[in-house]
This record gives sequence, C-alpha cells and structure tokens, in this order.
Amino acid sequence: NVGLSALERKVTGQVEDVSSTVASLRVKVDGVLSRVSGLAERIETAHEPSIDSLRMELSQARNQERRELEAEVQALKHRLQQVQDSNDESCSELREALRQARAETSALSCRPDIQEDNSWMRSTEERLANYEQDLFDLRERLEELTQGDLDGK
Repeated sequence: NVGLSALERKVTGQVEDVSSTVASLRVKVDGVLSRVSGLAERIETAHEPSIDSLRMELSQARNQERRELEAEVQALKHRLQQVQDSNDESCSELREALRQARAETSALSCRPDIQEDNSWMRSTEERLANYEQDLFDLRERLEELTQGDLDGK
C-alpha cells in the first residue's frame, strides 16, 4: 500500500502541476486573444476612412464611366440617324435618276429610228426596274437595321 500511496501522491502532484500549467496557459491565451482583438479593432478603425474613401472613389469612377458611355451611345445614335438621313436622300436621288432613265428609255423606244432594236430597250428597261427594286429592298433592310439599333436591339 505504501507504494500505491506514493504513486497516488506522485500522480496527484503531476495532475496539479498540469492543471496549474493549463490554467497559466489559459490566462496567457486569454491575454493574447484580448490583445489580438484590440489590435484588430484598431486596424479596422485606422483603415475604415481609407476603405470608405476607396468605395467613394470607385462609385464616382463608375458613375463617370456610365456618363461617358451614355454620351458615346447618344453620339452614335445621332451619327446613325445622320447616316440614315443621308442614305434616305441618296436613295431618293437614285430612285429619281432611275425613274428619269426609265422615262428617257421609254421615250427613246417610241422613236422610229430606234424601234428596230426594241429588244435592247426592253432589256434596258428591265435592268432599270430591277435596279430600282434592289434599291428599294436595300433601303428597307437598312431601315430595319437602323431602327433596331436605335431601339436598342
């Protein structure tokens, strides 16, 4: 029994030492955690104005980019409208020139000296009619494209 009592005292002493060491470590860890928490708060407080400033700058830059993009889109819409207007004028001029050419061709086909080669006149009239139809189709396609672009499609 003496050996068992001695062993029990020895183990009890070791357990008390370990318990004391753990308590001491717990106090040290709590102190370190408290210091780290305080440091984290100070760092956050110190950098908060910088972070807010950065957010504000990013917001301003984003707004500026948006305004510039909207201005560019408006300029492109305006330019596209100018091109469409110019195209309308050109198409009208070409259509009128084709009509005039057809009228002149028709007038020439009535002349007695040209009636001999009437097939040439008919083929010329057909080609002019085809050109006029192609011009009309091209104008319709252009209007569809530009209208889609102006509508934001």
